[in-house]
Amino acid sequence: MSAKNSPPTPPRGPNDRDSGSNTDSAPQATGTRELILAYFQEPERWQHIASTATPIPDDFSVVLAHVSAQLGSYRGAFKTRVLSDEEKQTADLLARAMQRYIVKVLACANADHYRVLGLTRRASATDIHQHHQMLRRVLDIGDETPSIRRAVEFISRAYATLTDSQRRATYDKTLR
Repeated sequence: MSAKNSPPTPPRGPNDRDSGSNTDSAPQATGTRELILAYFQEPERWQHIASTATPIPDDFSVVLAHVSAQLGSYRGAFKTRVLSDEEKQTADLLARAMQRYIVKVLACANADHYRVLGLTRRASATDIHQHHQMLRRVLDIGDETPSIRRAVEFISRAYATLTDSQRRATYDKTLR
């Protein structure tokens, strides 16, 4: 991978100790995309983000839309073979990183339906539908592992509950 497309330096985690120096050896990355890539590269260092107590980043919807659209355009390019090897590696890395984030962070065991879809409880029906489609698109690539099948089941269950207004109202009452 060239320096231009190399993965970002992971943001610092809560367990990283400050050496007392004012100069960091690596710049601190920011943003959800970088966090997702950092989590993919060092899941044990970033395991705290998989806790349901850790909120989903505010810009997750933007990153999900970007990754979903990018993967859609890459799929078309794969069919016509116009991607370079480096572009294919970048697309594959981003897809696998987002898949791991969805499986381990959104669709974790104790997650509520809103978290599974990467949304807040204020989500509109349109938001719910769009997130469902984008999450399925991201998970619908490559190998279908047991963890991906489980995440798809969680996502489908959350979508079915939150798109039915009566079921959603009942579900929301259980969250209070």
